[in-house]
Amino acid sequence: MKRKLIALFLIFVMAIASIYVLTPKRHVVSRAVAFPGTSNAAYRFASDESKIIKWWPASHQNLDAGLVYKDDSFHVMEKFHQVVNISIHNKDFQIPTTLSILTLPGDSVAINWQGSIPGGSNPIDKIKQYRLASRVGDQMEDILHAFANFMSKPINIYDYALTITSIKDTMLIASKFADTVYPSTAAVYQVIHNLKAYAQKQGAEVTGSPMLNVTKLDNKQFQTMVAIPVNKEIPGNSHIFNRRMVPGHFLITDVKGGDSTIQEALQQVQFYFDDNRKISMAIPFQYLITDRMIEKDSSKWVTRIYAPIM
Repeated sequence: MKRKLIALFLIFVMAIASIYVLTPKRHVVSRAVAFPGTSNAAYRFASDESKIIKWWPASHQNLDAGLVYKDDSFHVMEKFHQVVNISIHNKDFQIPTTLSILTLPGDSVAINWQGSIPGGSNPIDKIKQYRLASRVGDQMEDILHAFANFMSKPINIYDYALTITSIKDTMLIASKFADTVYPSTAAVYQVIHNLKAYAQKQGAEVTGSPMLNVTKLDNKQFQTMVAIPVNKEIPGNSHIFNRRMVPGHFLITDVKGGDSTIQEALQQVQFYFDDNRKISMAIPFQYLITDRMIEKDSSKWVTRIYAPIM
């Protein structure tokens, strides 16, 4: 009996010793994931809680209360170039972590998320902290996989289906005007009417939808260019000029809605250029698929955006 007690005591001592020997002073928790995409887009959706909520794995989130996953709260803290500090906490602990975004060859991105947790000062705390580190690691892995799945689909990033194609309508006649206010639908379609009448007078046929670009020159002026594609080159006059477009590649997307929706789509197109380090050789323009003078409900307008891309 005495020998058994001694043996049990030795096993207990060895178990305690192994806890001290095998558990580190701090548990480093690190998880990583890779996916096709760009580092700029990844940073945008990892550093802004209003965007994080779009891909966060838990539903029914309230930004005022922070992001919550499995009873723990996650808050974006400091932001640096391609680095985001995230605090993970609940009533029992607070863990500072760092999420780093790296660009990989082949248009891919790697995300590394790392933090450290104290190992504990006694055997019970050490076991508790080990379990906490394991739990936090599992949460990081779930969240990173949700992020990777979301970011792997470009429509999630840019809100619109973007494709690259060529254009067949290369011969245009156009007109410009400037004003201190954004051009009204009536003003744009008056120019379209004048261009169509001029094309008809010159014996040319209109081959596609009207095209529109509005550029804000400064805080007080908008420059509007309206064009229509025609089947042959015709001379211009004091108000109308001809322009031949280079039949290169264009980034296009279809938008349904009014001017504010179109402006949002143009912003997303610009994000695509910035994220992918693409160059636009000319101004983007809108194909006015819907006749806006006939369809008064702007929510039903269909517009195709074209942006020249290299």
